[in-house]
Amino acid sequence: MKKSIFLSTAIFAIFLFLDSNAQSVDDFIVIVNNDVSEGSLNSAELRRIYFGFTPKWKGQRKIRISYERIEDQSFWKLLSTTKSDFNRFWDKRERSDNGLKPVVLSNAESVIDYVSNTEGAIGIIQKSSFEKIGNECKRIDLIY
Repeated sequence: MKKSIFLSTAIFAIFLFLDSNAQSVDDFIVIVNNDVSEGSLNSAELRRIYFGFTPKWKGQRKIRISYERIEDQSFWKLLSTTKSDFNRFWDKRERSDNGLKPVVLSNAESVIDYVSNTEGAIGIIQKSSFEKIGNECKRIDLIY
């Protein structure tokens, strides 16, 4: 009896630990170049942009896609896909000359730099990096 209670408690503690280290989709923010007029996107619009189905902003400026290299599954939930499906999709699309794969950068500072210096750029970074964007680019709201 004591053994099963200990085992149950240990398993519960492991799940709590795993859960506390996992990120949620709310832990990410979308940033755009200051020249982008949109102030918000819904999740379907974000997905269409990141899959290349919406290649231009409403003002007809070409969208330049980037994101921070993040292995967390929650990041991919934000785009309603998995990392492998996303990469497979873009590999196939690039082979058919039907778009350029999004720019994957090693950290939030690189994404911020890319977005702030590239007309029409969009990026996804971890929310904890938000204070680093300053006036170089702007955050837009993501509506679920």
